[in-house]
Amino acid sequence: MLRLAIAVAMAVTAGGAQAGSCLQKVRNLYATSLHAYERPPYRSEKSVYDDDGSLLHVIVSTVESPVRTMSGVPGDAVALVIDRQVWTAPGPNGPWAEAPSNFPPDRRAAFDRAHAQQMANIEDPVCEGLVEMDGATYEKYGFSTRTDPDPEQGGLFFGERSTVYIDPETRLVMRWEQTDFVSSWSADPDPQLHVTTFDYDETIRLEPPQS
Repeated sequence: MLRLAIAVAMAVTAGGAQAGSCLQKVRNLYATSLHAYERPPYRSEKSVYDDDGSLLHVIVSTVESPVRTMSGVPGDAVALVIDRQVWTAPGPNGPWAEAPSNFPPDRRAAFDRAHAQQMANIEDPVCEGLVEMDGATYEKYGFSTRTDPDPEQGGLFFGERSTVYIDPETRLVMRWEQTDFVSSWSADPDPQLHVTTFDYDETIRLEPPQS
């Protein structure tokens, strides 16, 4: 009986250590590979699916940095954002028209606050190790997280469940799946699935439209 108790205790301790190690790995990942300001310029394609797996729409983006972006649905309007200024156009080549902006005065500070909360609130970490997908090898991780309620915005918060695929050599995120979206205005998790793939390009530059 004593040996059984010791074996159970050791198994529980080992399981707890492994869970703790995985949580630390995911937090380290969130601070580096998944940090928006740490990623190089990229083009991305986000496919949005409803809860029965039907494709709703695709959003394509060109991102120099989190404050220099261009995105839209192919065949629909495109939005160009430089710092806090916004322009819209029927396509990526314009013509551009100024649009209202509700970005905070310091976008980086707002991002840093939300990111710190999300990293502190990571739950249910999963570290699956190396997996094969579409002929490539990635490190696969999963986790849930959310921001804290913001009393200055009526208790606003948001979060989701993520599965990410990391290039083991470059440490860049190559695929990011998000679902079970929660927020202060939605009591039940939203089962929509967002699948974003990334193509990195250091030469990307976005400039304000010429007057």
